[in-house]
Parts: sequence; C-alpha cells; structure tokens
Amino acid sequence: TATGGKQERWFRQKRKDRMKRGLVTIVGAALLVQLSFSGWHVLGGVALNGKNKVNPFVFALYRECGASVLMGMAALAEGKFRRLDARSAGLFLAAGLASFCNVVGTVVALTLISSDLYSTYQPTIPIFATAIALPLGYEKPNGWIYLGIAASVAGAILVEVLNMEASSGTILGNLLVVGQCLGGAALLVVTKPLTDDWSPLVVTFGYYTTGSFFTVIACLCARLPLRDFYWSAPEPWAALAYAVLIGTFFAYEMYSWLVQRASPTFIAAFCPMQPVFTILLNFVIFGQGLSSSTAAAGILVVLGLALTVYGKFVRDALPAKLEPRVPSTDSAVLVLEDGSSDATVAAPFHGAASQPRAYLPLPDQAPPSQEESKAQ
Repeated sequence: TATGGKQERWFRQKRKDRMKRGLVTIVGAALLVQLSFSGWHVLGGVALNGKNKVNPFVFALYRECGASVLMGMAALAEGKFRRLDARSAGLFLAAGLASFCNVVGTVVALTLISSDLYSTYQPTIPIFATAIALPLGYEKPNGWIYLGIAASVAGAILVEVLNMEASSGTILGNLLVVGQCLGGAALLVVTKPLTDDWSPLVVTFGYYTTGSFFTVIACLCARLPLRDFYWSAPEPWAALAYAVLIGTFFAYEMYSWLVQRASPTFIAAFCPMQPVFTILLNFVIFGQGLSSSTAAAGILVVLGLALTVYGKFVRDALPAKLEPRVPSTDSAVLVLEDGSSDATVAAPFHGAASQPRAYLPLPDQAPPSQEESKAQ
C-alpha cells in the first residue's frame, strides 16, 4: 500500500542517518589513532636517534610495562573479567605474539634501516590485513574499498619516497619490517573475534600484556647493561610518557574499540595516514619543508580514504526489510539484503504471520501512523 511504502522509505532513511552518525564517529576515532602514532614517530625519533638517544630495547620495555599497567587498571575498573575458555586463550596468545612481532620488529628494524625506509613499509598493513581477513570471512569484497586502499597506499608511499634519504639498509632490516607490518595486520584481524566475546578493554589488556611478557623475555636474553636502564636527559622521559599514555594506552584501546565496530580491513585502511600526519607534524613543530609534490601525494591519500569510507557506506547502507523468523509466530528479526540479521533493532510485533512484510521503528521513535501519512 501507499502507507506501507512511506513507512518503508521512512525506516530506510532513519537507518541510513543512524549509520552515517556511527560512521563519522568511527572515522574520527581512526584518524585520532593514526595521529597518535604519528606523534610517537616524531617524539620517538628524538628519544631513539637524538643526541640523548637511549637503548631502544629498554625504551620498548618501559613502554610495554607502563602501558600494560594502565590497561590492567582500566580493565579492572570496568569489571568485566570472567573465566577464560580455551578458544579465547588461543586467540589471546596469537594476538600477543602479533603484538610482540609488531613492537620488537619495530625496535630491531630501526637499528638496521633508516626511519624513513621503515615508514615506507607501513602503508602495506591494510594490504596484509585484507589478505588475512578475506579468507577468514571478516571482510566482504567491495570494489570501492579496495580502490580506496590502493590509492591511499600509493599516496603514502609517494609521501615517504619524496621525503626519504637514499638508504636501503640491510636485507635483515627490510625483512624484519615486513614481518612487523604482518604482525600489525594480523593483530587487527585476530582481535576481531575476541571483541565479539570480550569487552575492548579486556581484549587490549589481555593481548598487550601477553606481548609484553615476550618483550621482557627478549630483553633478558639480550643481557642489556644496567647503565642503559638509567636516563639522565629529560627528552627520553618525555617521549616515553607520550608513548605510554597516547601512543600505546589510548591508541591500542581505541583500536580494540574500532575493531569491535568495523572490519579489520576498514580500520587498517587508515594506516597510510601515518606518514602524512608525521610529515605535517615535522613541518609544524620543527619547521621542516613541505613540498608541493608531498602535498599532492597527501591529497591522494585523503582521496583514497574518502573512497574507502564511501565504499563502506555503500556496502552497509543496504535497504532493510523485516521478515518473520517463523511464519507461525509473532516475532521477527531484521533481515538485510545480504542475508545477515541486525538484532540491534529487532523487536516483537503483532500480525507477522498475516503480513508479507513489516517494518520495525527505531527504538526511540515510531513510524508515521496512517493518519499522519494521509495528512502528509
């Protein structure tokens, strides 16, 4: 009927509006995470490569332990710990190993290759994340998203190539940074099923503490001299404070929150913004030059992200319809055109068996009545 058609259009529009608001929140949070990592790159360069540089293994150890304590306090305050099952234990172990490879791979690689060359590899993380997520069923094929990732990766590589010095480093250093990118991508994918069963705070504390345990073992095996654990200059301590609070605690807690609400590939697609933000921060803080070619490459990254976000919106903004789960009952679930169900807006309604199709209102608002529709 005409009234049913108006109610259908009303429901679809409301669902799209709600999805737009959620998407804006996710995009903003993902950009903040990449900006946090870029700030760590800038300050970390001062701590690890400046005149008062410190042992990178000791810095990583302090960072891991400090962040693990904060994550544990946040998880305890939330109060959502419960008994660990075998499946979750295996996933936490896998995520912890991925976190360890991500952290220690970075530390060791930076001693063998330049930081510019290291940054050049980082845009490969969304490619690796897509390759891992697709066969596991955590990502659905979408041409717009893939096109956006390709454009962002190309732009990010151009940003780094245009600003890096001619340095190839060692073969081992290049292999280690590839392993680090694989670890970062695997971390995003593995935490996805964990966030389905556990809160993001517990997930982050679980895998990051596991990775920190492996870092402690690596530092003990390295037999670091005691003098490396004492820093007299203030710059490394300032960089460590930022790395613990912003570059680790905030960034990784937000990563888990994001992975719970979006696919790993979509979240990884924002990694190419790291080189762009790093160049901009160096320009603002240290006055380093910003060429027009670098700016053009940065614009390409932004356009690629815009395509990725548009692809997610097109993929997820499918018309929704309500169909009875069992024709003889009076309950229904929200069935999307891709075959999945959306339980967040599902609710009982009457007359399901006699209606070939019905539409549920949002929880906080009712659809227009027949009288209101006639008045319109």
